[in-house]
Amino acid sequence: MQFNCSACGTPHEFPDEEIPAEGIVVACSNCAAHIALDAPGAHADPPLAATSAAQAALGGFDNNPFGPEDPGATSATEAVPRQSEPQPPGPSLDKGGKPSKSEKPAKGEKPAKEPKAPKEPKAKKEPKAPKEPGEPGAEGGRIARMVANIKAAADASRIAMEEAAGEAMADATPPASHGGFGAHEGRWSWRDLPRMFLGIMDLKRVVLITAGFWAVLAAFGIVQWLAGFLGGIFGPLGGILGAAAWVVFVGGGALVGGVAGYVMYRTVIEDEPTTVQEGLTWARASIKGVVGTPLVFAAIIIGFSVLMGTVGVLGRVPFAGPIIWGAVSPVMFALSLIAGVVAVAMVWCLPLYIPVVLKEETGPKETLLRLLNLFRSNGAPLIGHLLGAVVLSVLGYLLMVLPAVGAAKYLFTKAGIDGMGDNFLKTMASAPSGLGSMETGLLRGFAGDTNFGHSLGGFLAGIGGQLPTAFTLAVVVLVYYTAGAIIYAAISDRRKR
Repeated sequence: MQFNCSACGTPHEFPDEEIPAEGIVVACSNCAAHIALDAPGAHADPPLAATSAAQAALGGFDNNPFGPEDPGATSATEAVPRQSEPQPPGPSLDKGGKPSKSEKPAKGEKPAKEPKAPKEPKAKKEPKAPKEPGEPGAEGGRIARMVANIKAAADASRIAMEEAAGEAMADATPPASHGGFGAHEGRWSWRDLPRMFLGIMDLKRVVLITAGFWAVLAAFGIVQWLAGFLGGIFGPLGGILGAAAWVVFVGGGALVGGVAGYVMYRTVIEDEPTTVQEGLTWARASIKGVVGTPLVFAAIIIGFSVLMGTVGVLGRVPFAGPIIWGAVSPVMFALSLIAGVVAVAMVWCLPLYIPVVLKEETGPKETLLRLLNLFRSNGAPLIGHLLGAVVLSVLGYLLMVLPAVGAAKYLFTKAGIDGMGDNFLKTMASAPSGLGSMETGLLRGFAGDTNFGHSLGGFLAGIGGQLPTAFTLAVVVLVYYTAGAIIYAAISDRRKR
């Protein structure tokens, strides 16, 4: 069936076979006006079923923002769903609900010749459906646009909530990189070195790092004591255990220092406060570079020491020994000088190697080569930064750490003497060598001055005596490694967050 819209004149075509006997009401695809179509060949008024369907379909259509309930209709004219808007007047009905046979159409219009007579009043009285931009009258398009609008509103609301939450967190948590004489924005430089003391501003962090160094020092002291004890029985065994004690100290200290370096780099440079537990997880995953790099330095130093000791044994040869020693003394001096240079290089590289391993994911060999390249390409600025960090570290130690440790030792000794009397002195004297304070531990060497008459009380007191040294190492590492993070960021030309 071909017909034109009575409201806008748009031509349409509707399949005859899809028009039921009672007729159908369709919507114009251009203006959405409702059009009643009769079945082909119909010459009478539409039956009651068609009239009721049209009335139900037309009722309240314009009040439904979602358009037709049948979203699958895609033809040029679509069937209008049953709704409650009243339909323009149609033919009268008899009491049985059927069209009256005796009544004739108004104004002499014959149903057979004029099947579309009801269109005019419908087009005049029916208000046009509001046109949607882009696809006028396309109900499927209206639904898609409404869904898109709802989704866009939900996305805008979510973004606004995330921005508000971010601002609230920023207000609640001030940037970790505040402080220092450097600017809050721009690139990192030597002016930011005073921020190195941010490493000790968290009490929990200081306590955990101190506990880590305390465990390392206790293990170091115990192995060192065993080296002295067994060295008295068989000398080479004592030397081996003495070297093992230093491996424990360097490896364990590197692990704890790696945790501290990771936490401070993430907290100060990347402005992402990180816990010690997260640092330990990273250090374990990167243990090859974290522990292996300092062990390479230690292995070089120990190797030169063993070589010098072996050459020194030649000096015991009768008559010729002193001559041999005198002849090789320049070589011995050169070896010792190389070992000393390596030790100093390790101290200078310690604050830098953790950022290298962290950001460049390098192993021991790659880390050493990268550090060498950094010193070659940034020699003067890098050394200047490190000197500034050392000066500030020493000043901080003299002004903050040393007085605190000295006061603690004084109070501890006074309390022990006042409480225990002579037993305190006897207990501390029975502590094994290698355990106790820095003076009785690290500086005694591999197996020197071993006390074999120790008691259990002295043994425990010796372990407790490592606490001041552990606290000192924790403070020094936190400050020094924070300085290393700042220096690495400065020579890498990083910008502040």
